[in-house]
Amino acid sequence: MQLFQQIQIYIPLFKKGWWIVALSTLFAIAFSLYLSYTAIPVYQTNTKVIIMPNYLMERETDELKAQEVLEERVLAASHVERVKSTTHRERTIPFLPLTADQIATLGDYSVNAVVLPETSVVDIYVSGPNPEIARILANGLAEQGILVFQQNYSNLYRMEFLDPAPIPTNPISPTPTRDAPLAAFLGLAFGVALLISYEQLRWFLSQARKQTDTAVVTAPNPTTAEIAPPSEYTPSTNGHSQPDPATQPVEAR
Repeated sequence: MQLFQQIQIYIPLFKKGWWIVALSTLFAIAFSLYLSYTAIPVYQTNTKVIIMPNYLMERETDELKAQEVLEERVLAASHVERVKSTTHRERTIPFLPLTADQIATLGDYSVNAVVLPETSVVDIYVSGPNPEIARILANGLAEQGILVFQQNYSNLYRMEFLDPAPIPTNPISPTPTRDAPLAAFLGLAFGVALLISYEQLRWFLSQARKQTDTAVVTAPNPTTAEIAPPSEYTPSTNGHSQPDPATQPVEAR
């Protein structure tokens, strides 16, 4: 009930200042679309590799198998850090089928990797402005990572591709269909807040002006003392009034 009463209080306010909310919403949508169509698109692709035991080795006990499962997860976490490192990227670049100009742009590409929960699968992500270069870099990092892993752990484990990185077709950023509704909501909220703030400020200034006017009206007006005309008689030393020479007419001689 109280909420309904509060809404009724603000309805006249919105009827009077609806244009402020509308302009704020339209401006936010226009600004979002401008950024979306002028920004450089970013594409993302990913590839997966898996760490598995080398089945050529014999397992004698279940305890050894459980220990291997634990080691696989530790190795997967270590491989994630290796893939994300700058050193691994620098070692991979010479083996990529890219031109010198394309290699110069690799600084615009970000690399991330995670271990999928409860598995020994490493998911490698590469994001950048060119979808083909992103695919090549992701697969190159995975391939070099497999070679390094095999050099260190081939006697116990092996690493294989699960899914090579495909060429992404749709950018992950910007996305006008997602950003425009979000910008409209933010613009609407900003317009409502601006309208309410403006109305509260106007009410506060109005109340302050009324209080000032009331104080001026109720304040006592100072009375001016009436100045008595000069008396025609001046007091004498014996207590009797005598005519004032200054006010007496001068007799003609």
